[in-house]
Amino acid sequence: MLRKPRSFREALSIIRALILGSRDAFFASRGFDILYTPSLRSIYSLLPTLIAYRLLGKPTVYAFHDTLGKPSRLLQYIGPLVSHYIFYSNYTKSQFVAHNSWATMREMPVIPNVVTYNPTSAPSPLLSYPKSILYLGQIARYKGADLLIEAFRQISATYPTATLHFLGEPHTDFKSDFDSLISSADLAGRVVHWGYREDVHDFLKEAYIFVQPSRPSMFAESFGRGVVEAMAAGVPSVCFKSGALTEHVLDGETGLVCNDETAECLAANLHKLLDDEHLRDRLGSKAQERYQKHYAVDVIRQRWVTYFQGLKTKI
Repeated sequence: MLRKPRSFREALSIIRALILGSRDAFFASRGFDILYTPSLRSIYSLLPTLIAYRLLGKPTVYAFHDTLGKPSRLLQYIGPLVSHYIFYSNYTKSQFVAHNSWATMREMPVIPNVVTYNPTSAPSPLLSYPKSILYLGQIARYKGADLLIEAFRQISATYPTATLHFLGEPHTDFKSDFDSLISSADLAGRVVHWGYREDVHDFLKEAYIFVQPSRPSMFAESFGRGVVEAMAAGVPSVCFKSGALTEHVLDGETGLVCNDETAECLAANLHKLLDDEHLRDRLGSKAQERYQKHYAVDVIRQRWVTYFQGLKTKI
C-alpha cells in the first residue's frame, strides 16, 4: 500500500527506483504493444511506463491474485492506470470488484493458475499406507490443521488402517501444539509428519484422500493449488468453504465440501470416502477429468495466448 517513507533510507530507495528503475523499465518496454506486470509492488519503477502506455492507448495488464479484506490504497491510486485485469479465481475477482468500484467497467477475465503434476518414477513414500489422508502446506491453526487432527482422532478407531500425513512445516505459533497433538497416545504411529518435501507429487500419486481444511473464519484461499494438484493426480479432496476452494472442489462431484467449520463435519466426510471405495474412485476420476479440461498446462497456455492475441487486435 502507498504510505509515507518510514525513514530517510527508505525515501532514498524510492527515489532511486523512480530514477533508475523507471528509466530501465521504460526503455525496456519500447516497441512492445502490451505491458504485462505480475505485481504492482514495483509500482515506483513502473509508474512512468504505465502512464506512457495509457497515453498511447496501449493495454496494461495485471494478473491479480490476492484476497482483499478491505480497500487497498495502492489500487485506489495506481489501479486505474491498469487497463486490463486477469484473476486466478472468481473469488479474488469478486473481492477486487467489491473494494474497487472504479474497476467495474474493465475487462476482467478469470484464468486459473498454471498447476503442473509431474511425479517421478520412484515409488511413492505412501505406497505402504493403503488409506492415507494427505495434508499439504504450512501446518497452522488458520489452515485447519488442528481440526483435521481432531477429525482423524474421531474416525481412527473405525478405520485402523487409515493414516494421516502432513507435508510442510508447522507455523511458529502452532509448533508446540502440533507436536503435542500428533504424539498423543491414541494417535501414536497413525499421524506422520514428513516435514518439507520436494517430491510432493510422488506422495499424491498414492494418496487416498487429500484434505485442505483452511478455516473460512480465519483465512480465505485465493486459489488453492493443493486441491488442483490432487485433482491432477485423481485424488478427491475434502475442504471447507474457504475462498476459491469450492471453485475446484465441487461437492459430490470432484470431492466433498464441509458446510460447517468443525472437526465433526470433516470427520463425517472422511468417513464417507473411507467407507465407500466406489465413491472415492468416482470422485477422484471426475476430479482428474475436470483438471484435464480446465487446469491442464496446455489448456491454460492457450487461454493466455488467445487473450493476448485478442488484445493486440484491439490496438
